[in-house]
Amino acid sequence: MKLAILSFLFIASVFAADIEGDVLDSFDTSTMDLEDRKVDIKKEAPWRVDLSVTGMQFRPNFQVSTSYPLGKGFNNEAVLVFGPTLEFGRDYYLSERFSASTRLQTFYGTGNDKKDLQADPTLTVSISRRQADVEMLGAGLVQSFGYDFLMSSFIVRPFVSYAVGYGGSSSHLIYGYNLSGSGQEGYDVKVQDRYVYNTLSIGTEFIAQSGISSQILLSRTGYLSGTSQAYGKTSFNNVNALYDTGERDVNTGKAIYSLSIGLGYYF
Repeated sequence: MKLAILSFLFIASVFAADIEGDVLDSFDTSTMDLEDRKVDIKKEAPWRVDLSVTGMQFRPNFQVSTSYPLGKGFNNEAVLVFGPTLEFGRDYYLSERFSASTRLQTFYGTGNDKKDLQADPTLTVSISRRQADVEMLGAGLVQSFGYDFLMSSFIVRPFVSYAVGYGGSSSHLIYGYNLSGSGQEGYDVKVQDRYVYNTLSIGTEFIAQSGISSQILLSRTGYLSGTSQAYGKTSFNNVNALYDTGERDVNTGKAIYSLSIGLGYYF
């Protein structure tokens, strides 16, 4: 359902970009000047603003083995996170077709994952519950390079980009197991992550005469360095205890893949 919504938003953004004419008839890879093709995008480093919706699978840095087989606990389980990404910057033409773009970036994301497990399908109540609520926030610097294919009234620009920045996430993780005669176990923990990240992306941008653009990109984000702390309370057979890992280095080897679809404006 969420992928269908993203696909709909992307299709709508392409139509919103004021694209005119028949694309197949207008494709031309000659060296004709942009002004001769009547594309009203300034070549002298135009300013731009972009707003996109990003979806990713994020894994909080929390791992615990539960005592009872049915309660699978937390093992860096992935949570689907969605949110807006806002960018502001400037474009530079390196040649007639090659361009570079430098932008500031900020993003926010939120996600929720809840699972209830049962020992037997005939049971009417769940005996194991796992819930994760995640919020993410960060900012960085983006550098991209693209190549322009000229149409009669718009530009198609495949591009590759690299970003580096600083971000954080706050995750609230709840786990509970309770079955009469079989024991009780629970965790109610918050995880605070702070990290320096880098992101490599590939995508395509469609730029109309009016300066409105739409884009789609696939990204891979990794941690360069960071810290994490988990704290809260635990319960085992109705005996409560405080839980605190202290601040520790995070695992920097895992990558996050994301898909972004958005609109932009050149001015």
